[in-house]
Amino acid sequence: MKSKRIMPGLIQFRNGTIQIDWTNNHKRHVETLPTTNVKEAKEYFDRFKAEVHRTDFYGEQPTHSFREAADRFVYEKRELLTIQQEEGKLNRVCEFLGDIPIQLFCWEILEEYVTSLQSKGRKNATINHYVGTVRRVLEASCRWKNDNGTVWLNKAPYFPTFDAKCDAKVRQPITVEAQETLFSALPMHLREMAEFAVNTGARNKGICELKWSDEFRDPSLTRSVFEVQNKGGGYYIAPLNAISQAVIERQRGRHPEYVFTYEGSPLSSMHTKTWKRVAKELGVETTPHYLRHTFASRLSAASVRDEDIARLLGHKRGNVTMRYTQPGLQRLIDLVANLEPDADGNLKDLVILQVRQ
Repeated sequence: MKSKRIMPGLIQFRNGTIQIDWTNNHKRHVETLPTTNVKEAKEYFDRFKAEVHRTDFYGEQPTHSFREAADRFVYEKRELLTIQQEEGKLNRVCEFLGDIPIQLFCWEILEEYVTSLQSKGRKNATINHYVGTVRRVLEASCRWKNDNGTVWLNKAPYFPTFDAKCDAKVRQPITVEAQETLFSALPMHLREMAEFAVNTGARNKGICELKWSDEFRDPSLTRSVFEVQNKGGGYYIAPLNAISQAVIERQRGRHPEYVFTYEGSPLSSMHTKTWKRVAKELGVETTPHYLRHTFASRLSAASVRDEDIARLLGHKRGNVTMRYTQPGLQRLIDLVANLEPDADGNLKDLVILQVRQ
């Protein structure tokens, strides 16, 4: 891309972008400016040179805004599967606190934002996610070096952790009656996904992103098994019972890549406006994640061991890679067969006792 020199150390490209390309004291400084206005660029460059002189000759620590730190953190962690969620939280924090220098960041500043979250009814677990994300950005800032050898931040401030259990929402498994009422009112594409969820325990995202390439079919097995994407990375085995296998067969051939689609495209979430509206109209308090709890509770009621339930839910146990033989896969299939209807076609309901804390 052709460029022209505005002044020594400042160039402008044909598309209007202005960039600092300046060498001082054998150090090259390259930075793309946030403006295409030449006058503003010159003023910015003058301030930039003054700051460089201060830091180079007097050893001063340059200031960086929280937005700068957040952007660098997101870029460095871009390979993480959870970085999109982290970036979303940081963007919301930056709307209020992005211009504050990280050297001035402290709990008293962040507390105002936390108070605003609490006023909106956010639970402590959600607040901990926000506080933890901010904490990780500031801790990373303590490792980043400026051109003069100083660090971005000398020490990360202390942030408290909130008790996530004191206000946690208890997700009760849904009854068979509530399940039948909800599923019958959902549109077909959501009903099929919900049937799969309550019979496999797969998470919302894992179901939406399920692909045919994730299926393992073998004549020695009575059902298929799927490799389902796990929370935070990796995969785990989700065996099918008769109900979930029937769901899969009804989807087969509809899309060349994804198992569950709507109008030819995969959904980003099962918890759509339609789901929320139907649940509200029926008075059924449930989200797709409730179906995962229902799956686990029904297996427990069928006397399936806790360690087997954990494996079927994809709960990680260390960093050991699981290897499954055909008998091992068939055993998992037999476990989820406990969720199939009885000879009369009825599902066994749960008797739930909520113990007082």
